[in-house]
Amino acid sequence: MKWNKKRFGALILGGLLLGYALGYVMCRKRQYIVHTSACAGAQYSLHDVVAGDSKMSNTNEALALLYTPLRYVEIFYWQRRQPIGSACP
Repeated sequence: MKWNKKRFGALILGGLLLGYALGYVMCRKRQYIVHTSACAGAQYSLHDVVAGDSKMSNTNEALALLYTPLRYVEIFYWQRRQPIGSACP
């Protein structure tokens, strides 16, 4: 397989995107970024993915800003899985 600039650039870009996605997963696992939902009248009224509670610094807010595109993807997922107006457990 011949490595040209285009193929090498695509490999680097793919590695960066994979690292970005894995960073988001780690932030979710460590609860730096959390999913929140609200129920009103036994129905979902809100889904959001926000910065977790950090008493010592505002690091979580910076991480939430960094991962905004993936947060919107996750909000879209939750709105499809548990639509607004569907029954809460």
